Amino acid sequence: MSRRHRIVAAAWLALAILLAVLLWRSWQGPDIFYHLAIGREVVATGSPEPPDRVLVEQPAYRNIYWIFQVVVYGVWKAAGPTGVSALFGVLWLAIAVVWVRTTGANHHPVVGPPLALAALLVVQVRFDLRPEVVSYLLLAVQIERLVRWRPARDAWLPTAAAFALTEALWVNVHGYYVLGPALVAARLTAAVAGREEATAVRRLAGLLAVTAAATLASPLGPGAWRFAATLAVFLRDMGGEIAEFGPPTGAFLSLWAVWVFWALWLATLVAAGRLLVRRRLGFFAAALAAGALALSASSFRNLPLLVLLGAPLWRDVLDAGWPDAPPHGASRWRRLASLAAASTAAAALAGAGWVVGGGFYASLRSDARFGVTLPAHAYPLRAAAYLERHGARGRIFNSAADGGYLELAFPELRVCMDSRYVEAAVVRRYFAALTDPAAFARLDAELGFDAVLLRIVDSGRPAVALLRDPDWELVWADLHRALWVRRDGPLAGRWPPAGLALAGGEDLSDPVNGLAAIQWTAIAVEVGDRDLVLEVLDQIGRSPAIPSFVIQYALQLGLATGDREVFDRGRAMVPRMVARAPEHRMAVERLLGQR
Repeated sequence: MSRRHRIVAAAWLALAILLAVLLWRSWQGPDIFYHLAIGREVVATGSPEPPDRVLVEQPAYRNIYWIFQVVVYGVWKAAGPTGVSALFGVLWLAIAVVWVRTTGANHHPVVGPPLALAALLVVQVRFDLRPEVVSYLLLAVQIERLVRWRPARDAWLPTAAAFALTEALWVNVHGYYVLGPALVAARLTAAVAGREEATAVRRLAGLLAVTAAATLASPLGPGAWRFAATLAVFLRDMGGEIAEFGPPTGAFLSLWAVWVFWALWLATLVAAGRLLVRRRLGFFAAALAAGALALSASSFRNLPLLVLLGAPLWRDVLDAGWPDAPPHGASRWRRLASLAAASTAAAALAGAGWVVGGGFYASLRSDARFGVTLPAHAYPLRAAAYLERHGARGRIFNSAADGGYLELAFPELRVCMDSRYVEAAVVRRYFAALTDPAAFARLDAELGFDAVLLRIVDSGRPAVALLRDPDWELVWADLHRALWVRRDGPLAGRWPPAGLALAGGEDLSDPVNGLAAIQWTAIAVEVGDRDLVLEVLDQIGRSPAIPSFVIQYALQLGLATGDREVFDRGRAMVPRMVARAPEHRMAVERLLGQR
């Protein structure tokens, strides 16, 4: 093996290492737990659509994910979070291998490794544990087959069988299955437009029929298509209200990974235009590239589609512009290939170290961390420990982000909502209850909650209202969540008060924890209960790092009420103050000067 080949091989190995460390990360997304809970019920009942115990009903929901749920639940039972993370790691590795085969990036040492690095940085923003990852794999497999299959010459039956099997699996895994027939239709249109042999056109038409028929291989039959249409309408209606459904613009532009996406998006557009001018752009690659550009630009959750649907275009680009053995300037080309590969290897290894050290996720303002863990801010681990001690039952209002975890941990607990969002009107009513005390009161009057578990950062106003309401008793709280029980409800007395536990050892200089500490202080001040204020300040004040806004709220309250003890509590925290901006520190200093 020559020196150049060793450097190129090192680049691909470094990219594999970066992929591995990015995948070995803490859990963040809420969806995986409701899928695990439903998977358990599918196994127990033998039905792909088991009875739903969520209090806020969405009649339009149909469970098209059941195969994914059963498989992931089986892995969870056998190996827990580590096993599930390993399963997703294998899926993403398979996606990477298929993508490299489709683009031929491994045969182009100058452009291939840098292109793969850019693609990895784009798709990593969607490394959550979701069924759409299986969709990405099946999509990549079908694209790769359509790119490499020569319908006029190669056997038809193996390809037809492969598409029938992948599509039958896909329709029982995720709503992106609708892309399967669209891919074959695009390839058929390309054959007609390119005046390919009649045999090729007939075989592609037959493949389209087989693929479309396989989409009916679901317990829902044609109902799977109706549900896909329901999801499309929901995504359109809620695009501006759920961040990931909206385009990767606005606040997303503060993330450097999104700028990498837009750079790759622009490069894809320019590459398509260049091939079009040179009349070397096939219809199939053009159609998929157009879909990649449109879908990824319209929704943050679709960013990986730029990479996957753009693969045939990049195959054409690489084949057109970077031949394996140029007839002239071979020595210069070899030096360029070595430089590109070495630079990519260095960047990938540096990135892997950055991920392990935590700086990568901090730079993206992500709550993720290296290592497979379930963070307390993301999941109600401590609340679950309280519920397990005292018996989890009854009807509970909760954040949808906590719903799936509670469903899986406590089958007898009737949760209000999990993160299945299907019907816009229902979801908006529920979202309003999370932030508006009046909307919560209306939902409570309708559903009759026995308990309430709130994520403090998301539901400050309802928390204030519940603390003031004599009908509700605060029985437990940590830095991120608080639990109330209805005083005259069936759980009164069964769930004894355990007080506040805000000093759980969290690093308050970490924004995800610091924001919760700030919110608790603001809630205590808003409630107007002096004892609560002092207790919150006492517990938060045990941290070696105190957010400046906590101190600011304490000083403002002490000055406004003339309460020297509250003011002094705030002043005592100043040496440990963490300020995110100079003006935040100056605000505290001005308040200190008023005393």
